[in-house]
Amino acid sequence: MAEWEALKIHDVVQDISDNLIVLPVIQRSLVWDEEKMELLFDSLLKGNSFGGIMSLEEEKGAQPLFAFRQFSKEGELHDSNLPSVLDNNTTLIIDGQQRLQAFYMGLKGGVNGKNLYLNLVSQIDYDFEFAGQTSDLATTRKEDNIEIPMIWYLVPDLYTRLHKVGNDDYRVSSEIIKIRNIQNETLKELVISNVKRFERAIFGSKSLGISKVFIDQTNPDGERRRMVELFRRLNDGGTRLSAFDLAASALKGFDYRLEGFLRHEIPQFADIGFGQDEVIKLIFLLQDNHTKEVTDIKKEDAEFTIQNAPRIIRSLEVLRQLLKDSGLYEYYNAGGRSVIPLYFVAYHIFYKNGTTDSLSNAYSNYDANNPDFTNIRQWLYISLLNGVFSRGKGWIPYITGVRKILNTLSKYKGNLFPAEELFSIYESHPLIFNREISEPNLANWDMTFAFYLMYNPHGTIGRDIDHIQPKSLLQQANISAKKIHSLSNYQLLDQGTNRVIKRAKELNKWLADWKETELNQYLEKHLIPQDPNLWLLDNFDAFLSERSKMIVEKIQQAIPTVSKESHKTESIHPQVEKPTVNMSGAAQLTKSQRDPEKWLSEVADQNGCGHEFRQIVGAMRSVGLYARFQNNWWIVMFTPQKNRNHSLFEVGADLMIWIYSNKIANYLDSPIEDVKKKLDFGKQLDPKDVPQWVENLQGLFSTKT
Repeated sequence: MAEWEALKIHDVVQDISDNLIVLPVIQRSLVWDEEKMELLFDSLLKGNSFGGIMSLEEEKGAQPLFAFRQFSKEGELHDSNLPSVLDNNTTLIIDGQQRLQAFYMGLKGGVNGKNLYLNLVSQIDYDFEFAGQTSDLATTRKEDNIEIPMIWYLVPDLYTRLHKVGNDDYRVSSEIIKIRNIQNETLKELVISNVKRFERAIFGSKSLGISKVFIDQTNPDGERRRMVELFRRLNDGGTRLSAFDLAASALKGFDYRLEGFLRHEIPQFADIGFGQDEVIKLIFLLQDNHTKEVTDIKKEDAEFTIQNAPRIIRSLEVLRQLLKDSGLYEYYNAGGRSVIPLYFVAYHIFYKNGTTDSLSNAYSNYDANNPDFTNIRQWLYISLLNGVFSRGKGWIPYITGVRKILNTLSKYKGNLFPAEELFSIYESHPLIFNREISEPNLANWDMTFAFYLMYNPHGTIGRDIDHIQPKSLLQQANISAKKIHSLSNYQLLDQGTNRVIKRAKELNKWLADWKETELNQYLEKHLIPQDPNLWLLDNFDAFLSERSKMIVEKIQQAIPTVSKESHKTESIHPQVEKPTVNMSGAAQLTKSQRDPEKWLSEVADQNGCGHEFRQIVGAMRSVGLYARFQNNWWIVMFTPQKNRNHSLFEVGADLMIWIYSNKIANYLDSPIEDVKKKLDFGKQLDPKDVPQWVENLQGLFSTKT
């Protein structure tokens, strides 16, 4: 049930001051700026009314539906409280708090250390302005080349004085005219008129329309959900909240303690890109839900957060330290980075075995080849270099990619971070991704992260991206845009050097007069080839080739290349016989793996394998071979589905995989000598030769996959 009531500004401000009108915990903080507040008062003096304010009425002696806080007087933040019973009838503002907050701060307080002033000789438009003191305000303004005086008066003082003298506006205006020694009759009339209009707008007119909603005290949970939904729907008008602001409001509506968690605990993680929005998203991901909508938020979400708040905080602390130890803290601290990969690392940390306190030591031995740390670091570096989480890169930053990664991570709770399995997700989808740090892949790298690795962590801040050989000269030489704008022709320079000193100079001419020490420092810092002949524009291709090698070498030094085996929590890993290869070219399989479809899905997927071979597993569903070497499962697919009947490989009655070299040669249109050379390792395949043998298989069949 709801009813409307028209109220005076003064009465509402007084109730706000007495904490009879308050803000429920679901409300956000003040978002209006000074200009919006000034325009609100201008509209008020022009005689406008303000409806559309929605409130929840709570009766004295009742337990309030929501925790609540007082309005801000000077822009300060107040924490919400949940009293067991109300001492007075209390009004909770569901919609319209920005307007009421502006009236309260303008009449009785201030904002950003400033107070509201009114130009008492305003005409047509009413001049309201926030200022630290009167001397900060202009004393005149020009209109049609005429100097017009401005007489400023502090609004809280005007409000207080009018209230003290019983709203006698003429008395107050007369006092002002006398104290300010205003002699001009026109100005006197304006002062009298504006003070009168101010008094009428604040004390006389019922210009605030408030809709009061009453609740069913016998159904608090249902009414709480109803009010949160009403709050969400009302958000479609006025100053709109973001989806995460609405989510925060909904969560706080179910448990007011979340206000303190989001307001006081979370800001400390802004240095790694985590604020309220990111933590709310993380809360949903920690519950294995990547598509939670505001309308789906339930009491259980708030309960999960409160119960796990210490562990969430500790996980983020560990994440920050991990970024520092892995050399990525400065990258994220620079801001503007996608935090999507950090969601998954925080998820993994949160679900590590042990107590919350023990999480702090999870990576304390990171420098002693901690396998979990190694896997996370490798995954982050390779993913970032490939720009996997960049917008426009593919499906990874969106719902599909998040779902697939989350589904995989959820199977490895409490185990090693599954870097190989996550790489396999990239490789099995239409995504430009390559783990190999090599020159052919350089053009596909994320340039921002590549620069981060090329320069020291602080060397990318406030720098221009400069063409080493100028773009204009290269265009005149008919060099392709791809080469001109390649990473190998880019360097980072400070703005002064780039825009004033270097400008469009050819590299050899720019470096011609450098002293040896400075020159060597420059060449080393920017990975520029030492050979001066390569600095010539005519040798641009050779320059690109040599610098590409230097960039690749630098990045190879920064990125780990080995990740450790991960096992799914729910898997039971079979003891599998080690395969051998005899002179007939056969490899032994156990009965449990004889069915290709069965062991490909159960053995290959459960035990994990190197990324090169998992890619092939995803591409073909046919007979294959796997072997265990140095605690890693090596898996290779042989024959595509459509070519299964070619019998290039065959599981015989003796449980051996038979390799028919002549058929393979015919199928591949390759000399049989090449096939035998690559697949015939002698009477028995030694375990140490398995990686090479598998690599040879992959190389042979790469054109047919």
